[in-house]
Amino acid sequence: FLVVMGLMRRESCKRCAASTVAVVRAVAMAVIVSACLRPSSALLPGVAWGKAVIPRARTYAARTGIRLVQRGARSEPGNASPEPSSAAQTQQKQSPDDAERVSPDAEEASGKVTQALRRRDFTNGLSRVFTLSLTLALFVPAVRNLDGYRWFIAQIENLDSGAEPGSAETALLQKAGAIASKVGGSSVVDLGCGTGGDFRFILAAGLASPLEVKAVDPNPFVWNSAESMAKSLNFEVGTGTAERSASTVGRVVFATDIGEVKSGSASLVLGRRVLCSVDDPGAMMKEIFRVLRPGGVFVFTEHVAAREGSILRGVQEVVRPLQQAWANNCDPARETAAIIRTVPWAQFEAEVYAQENAGPLSPHIRGLAVKPA
Repeated sequence: FLVVMGLMRRESCKRCAASTVAVVRAVAMAVIVSACLRPSSALLPGVAWGKAVIPRARTYAARTGIRLVQRGARSEPGNASPEPSSAAQTQQKQSPDDAERVSPDAEEASGKVTQALRRRDFTNGLSRVFTLSLTLALFVPAVRNLDGYRWFIAQIENLDSGAEPGSAETALLQKAGAIASKVGGSSVVDLGCGTGGDFRFILAAGLASPLEVKAVDPNPFVWNSAESMAKSLNFEVGTGTAERSASTVGRVVFATDIGEVKSGSASLVLGRRVLCSVDDPGAMMKEIFRVLRPGGVFVFTEHVAAREGSILRGVQEVVRPLQQAWANNCDPARETAAIIRTVPWAQFEAEVYAQENAGPLSPHIRGLAVKPA
């Protein structure tokens, strides 16, 4: 299914009728949902693991004399239980009164079997819920606007909260900071602040204190982590109206949309892997251009589409639906460099590099763009 959906996004297949795409989506969704709702499904790892528990349960039973009865199961030659042990044969010869007494070993084994079967049921149910959630996020984009999905994305973004700028990024940020300092002020817009990992990058730009940072992120579930990160870096978190403490390096104010930022108010805009996820990157570039002061600088790090026709580009196209479903609408095959150039920059610099251990997201660019003075 992912291969088909990926190929349909390629230029050579965009002539496919919308009805064809809809049919493919509907069939794939029906297959996945029906697989999840079946009483037993080999498609789910939890079921396969659960089936592996049964032989171990029979081994316990044979060793301790417990008799296992599977309700609703038919006796088949291939599924016959192992021969009972000598302990089991002895137990069968005991009187009814003795048979009512359960040995400690048998009771312990019975508990282990029960726990194993409960784990099987839990894993089975969890895998079904996971698969159904994936299906909904994959086929119903509106699910990505729900609080549950946003909370999930916030947990993933916590992985980036400890990010540190490398030597190449530090050099780029310092260059951007020097350009931004010429236009006056230390107002920064952090586009897609996430859980606060960008704040170290803002400090690395070397702008004069006090900094006024507008942290923009539409996901309110990341704000608590971002606030904690800001405070740990000696930022003050405020509403933008109260007086700032002189002992801090600056103040961070959160916003859900860049539209809340005044035109011509920022000397620097920072974007780290943001343009891949926005619904309309062209409109976002116009907003970035709007909020910058004349002579202000936009500094960016983005993953981009691989070369057209390459094997890596084909892989990006294939995994695109899954990546968008589980990575906050992130598009691994977006021509971000061309999108950034759509506004009239006075200066544009970009470096292409390969990010290590990033798989299909390895093609990256980083650079800066300066608004005309």
